[in-house]
Amino acid sequence: MDAEKTGKLIRDLRIKDGMTQQELAEALNISPTAISKWENGHSLPDISMLEPIADKLNVSISEIIIGEMEMEQSSESSAVSEQPVSEAADIAVKAVIEESIIQRHKSNLAIIRITAAVFAVIVFIVLSVKILNANYDILIECGLIFICLVLIAVCSVIQLVRWEVNKHSRISSKLLIIAVPVIAAIVLIAIIGNTLFPKARYIIIPLRSEITSVTISGGYGTPETEAEEADVERICSFLSDAKPTRRKSYDDNPAVRYYYKIEVYTSSNSYRYFIYKEGTAVYIEIPYQGIYKSSDQAIDYIASIYLQ
Repeated sequence: MDAEKTGKLIRDLRIKDGMTQQELAEALNISPTAISKWENGHSLPDISMLEPIADKLNVSISEIIIGEMEMEQSSESSAVSEQPVSEAADIAVKAVIEESIIQRHKSNLAIIRITAAVFAVIVFIVLSVKILNANYDILIECGLIFICLVLIAVCSVIQLVRWEVNKHSRISSKLLIIAVPVIAAIVLIAIIGNTLFPKARYIIIPLRSEITSVTISGGYGTPETEAEEADVERICSFLSDAKPTRRKSYDDNPAVRYYYKIEVYTSSNSYRYFIYKEGTAVYIEIPYQGIYKSSDQAIDYIASIYLQ
């Protein structure tokens, strides 16, 4: 195929039919940019587009390929003798086009299957590691996987429907081939990111009936203040409301200068928490377990108990 001759023929036939590039593009379900590239000889139509182009411009496929209109015969006998040859050529070209489209469709499905298989293997490995490590954030990954599978299923259904309705539509195929790996990659990045930088476990607080006392101090070596019975429940409420972050705790004490230490005692155990302000944010830290986002109200309440 000669790009310039084919492009000139498409342009001439489009103008002859009184169509704009936009109108022809909409009829063929492609972008006007593609039409412009064809007509300027910068690219050739995809093989799957030859039949719809020929149908829309009322010419034969062979004429689109050659880039010229077949010469009109001067006599009826010549026209009759030439017609079967032209029709036979078009039938042969259509058969090649259909086979090409089918093979491309199979190739697209193969890419989807391979992507899904790789995705499933990685997800299985990640979830296995999380289960073995008893990480309770596994529900997040399960939710992301479910969303990914739903999106892949929706894309596949759209592709199959459009394939049946319009076998020459290339847009849905391209979208599917792009969408499936992109969706899978985004979900995998989120899962791996959450695996490498997991949020801390939720704060464990003894049952109120098990707590014997709660003390608050201003740090190492400072005097302790025992919280009154009425304050214990409020303190436990602030602790339980703290939100896990991805920040780690690497020491027995926080890496800040000023903090309040909260110690909760039961008859058989003790639990230690630190609350402090860092910039404008308030955090609760549990040594070696994690750091949690708290509120100004919480630290103000703890400070009022300690200073009373």
